[in-house]
Amino acid sequence: PIKALISSLERFLLKFADKVILPDEVRIDQIGKIPEDKLEIVYNTPEDAFAGEIAFKPPFTITYIGILQKERAIFELANIAKKHPEIQFDVAGYGGDEEAFIQHIDGYANIRWLGRVSYTEALKTYARSDLILALYDPAVENHAYASPNKIFEAMMLSRPLLVAEHTNIDTIVHDNNLGLVVNYNNTAEIEEAIKRFVNQPEFGKLCGRNGRKLYESRFNW
Repeated sequence: PIKALISSLERFLLKFADKVILPDEVRIDQIGKIPEDKLEIVYNTPEDAFAGEIAFKPPFTITYIGILQKERAIFELANIAKKHPEIQFDVAGYGGDEEAFIQHIDGYANIRWLGRVSYTEALKTYARSDLILALYDPAVENHAYASPNKIFEAMMLSRPLLVAEHTNIDTIVHDNNLGLVVNYNNTAEIEEAIKRFVNQPEFGKLCGRNGRKLYESRFNW
């Protein structure tokens, strides 16, 4: 009831706004129709700091930077990394499951905990990565309208993506061949997708190039 009340209040107040700024067109479905003269879309895209073509160097590195909560598959990804010591898993951020996650990865040399990092350091970490992860639980309502910065940062840096289906960003990734879309609840499928990037480096490079082209043509300032 409280959620419905707040949502109704928000929609009511929007009527009095001179301008409504949204990070993605799909958010219109979430908050209701807005007159075109009031609406402005500003994507969560970064200024250009292009790191250049991917140079795959061992170990193959996958990276997650963001909120540390179990609804973002961080524990499942850690378990996959534990099975594959040839893969390095870099993690940074903070959140409610931070302490539990740090304990979960203790003792594994190929899982590197970076703690809280600045935005500049986050981009540098992404630039050193072979695959950027954005796996959000579609059961969480807000994830269906997700427009995370890391999607656009990956495009800008020419890095491939691994995302979960039914989270809005899956459409962008699938339709533009920016990476792979997987079933969030199927850890085996996630593992196989990561192995494909490891075993087919040219596929990852192609996805990265596609992302860079999309950044240059659409998702830029």
